[in-house]
Amino acid sequence: MRLTVKLLNIAFFCAALPLFSSTGPDGELTKRTRYLMDTYCSVLAPVKGDMKTAAALDLALDRVEELDKKFSAFRPGGQVYEFNKNGTPITDPETLELVKRCLDMNVKSGGAFDITVTPLVRLWGFYGELPKKPKIPGKEEIAAAMKQIGPGSIELKDGRLIKLRASAEIDLGAGAKAYAVGEAMKSLKASGVKSAMVDLGGDLYAIGLYNGKAWKAGIKKPRGEGALGIIGMTDLSMSTSGDYERFYEIDGKRYCHIIDPVKGVPASELISVAIITPDATMANLLSTSVFVLGRDKGLKLIEKYPGTEAIIIRANGEITLTEGLKKLFSLKEKGGKK
Repeated sequence: MRLTVKLLNIAFFCAALPLFSSTGPDGELTKRTRYLMDTYCSVLAPVKGDMKTAAALDLALDRVEELDKKFSAFRPGGQVYEFNKNGTPITDPETLELVKRCLDMNVKSGGAFDITVTPLVRLWGFYGELPKKPKIPGKEEIAAAMKQIGPGSIELKDGRLIKLRASAEIDLGAGAKAYAVGEAMKSLKASGVKSAMVDLGGDLYAIGLYNGKAWKAGIKKPRGEGALGIIGMTDLSMSTSGDYERFYEIDGKRYCHIIDPVKGVPASELISVAIITPDATMANLLSTSVFVLGRDKGLKLIEKYPGTEAIIIRANGEITLTEGLKKLFSLKEKGGKK
């Protein structure tokens, strides 16, 4: 079951951000931040001045930094980089496990999620800096790029990922950030931290309580004032995908960086998807997949993963909440009133 709300004439999109207050016995926060995975990564715990906790936060960031180097398609010497540029097989077990999860999502999403989509991303101008004068690729260009992608261009076998097509490339970005969030939280738990939040560019994961209540994450409306709503998070992760992260406009139409691998064009039915689930990696894989699939097909995919909830926003302003979010999400009307 799901709840659908229609908000007309409101231009907004979702982004996740932690919300804190300084009241209460544990209202002071210890926080560590580094620039990792092309964004800022913050790790927070509701204690102040505790050196052991501070050290644990630093260890968690060390783990994210390690994964940044491992999974990057842009760092020379890394296995993903060498695979893409030189065809060197990937043998690192952790990288292969993430690739396996991505390939599984490709199957379950009917091809909506594809780690080999780089040729299309590059063709549309979203690989690296955005073009100063963007243009829409021709049908023949799109068709040529689509022949270069698909899971049939790579093979995972006998502990190695190899190319079946010399031009094949992979990009683990859609899963790597969320995986790193999960690993940071594992590091915190191993250090004995009972309450914390990890925020990696809007991919969130929270454990325990803050001021005796669930950690709160706001779903804001950056194109307008106020918030769409607030989610209470305890032992949950959240990932968002939207048309606001990287985009350009041509003749008044927005083209975003999330490419539909089946159609060869930027996805456009939705403007934002937020996935809430205990599995951090799955949150990002699903948010990207659902954004490409659209609301109806996306909801069918979500149903395959028990304990997973979603907020889906269509371009016409229609908001769909999965049933379980009624306990987690406080929806606000226009102007910020409940």
